[in-house]
Amino acid sequence: MGCTLVTTLLALRTVPHTLMISPLTLTISLVLAISLILAILLVLAISLVLTISLILVISLVLVTSPFTLATSPMTHNGTGPALPFPKLRSLTNLPPPRMHLE
Repeated sequence: MGCTLVTTLLALRTVPHTLMISPLTLTISLVLAISLILAILLVLAISLVLTISLILVISLVLVTSPFTLATSPMTHNGTGPALPFPKLRSLTNLPPPRMHLE
């Protein structure tokens, strides 16, 4: 390993000065690389927040939907949830509501 290091250092001495990386170029490259990494992390964080917000909004809409059985109004005689349309009742295989005879 020491031999490789010595060979590399000797090879760098033979490279013309114009081809060597100046400290200013190295600093600018590092700043740009760090800025790019931070920009990518910022985009990922924003997309994560937006995804979580979208999931919360969709779940809130589903919970407060009038078609949800848990929040739908009861039938007039209290036998169970009333579905707003007969077609929905047939799709969910619920029996028709019993009529209360007085």
